[in-house]
Amino acid sequence: MINDEILLNSVLKTAQMGRFGIETVMDKAVNPGLKQELRSQKAQYDDIENEANAMAAKREIQLKGLGAPSRYMASMMGRLSIMGAHRDSKIAGMLIQGNTMGLIKSMKYLNRCNHCRNDAVALAQKLADREQENIRNAQPFL
Repeated sequence: MINDEILLNSVLKTAQMGRFGIETVMDKAVNPGLKQELRSQKAQYDDIENEANAMAAKREIQLKGLGAPSRYMASMMGRLSIMGAHRDSKIAGMLIQGNTMGLIKSMKYLNRCNHCRNDAVALAQKLADREQENIRNAQPFL
């Protein structure tokens, strides 16, 4: 059973994973439009992370967030994914893959959330909607 705590932890971890991945490659992008897209997606993840933390604090829930191994994995995957030529295309591909994984995770949790408050569900849906939009926005940079 998915409850508010599990849902909010999932939202937080998904946003953090996206943010860490973007931070790893942000200064490697060449195309100004891609640089702007990276900044935009990072800001979205920051906002969602802040909303999840605020919602959890109101409920007196202690969220766990990503552990050091997951942060390291996001950093390594980001660095490895852009090695070689066509860096911007590889960054865009990484964005699409990361957003797709986040979208799948969000939808799984939303589909199993029978006992969650409306505001927690709305935040998880906001994350899923952003992930879909981010996928479309990264496609022109492939």
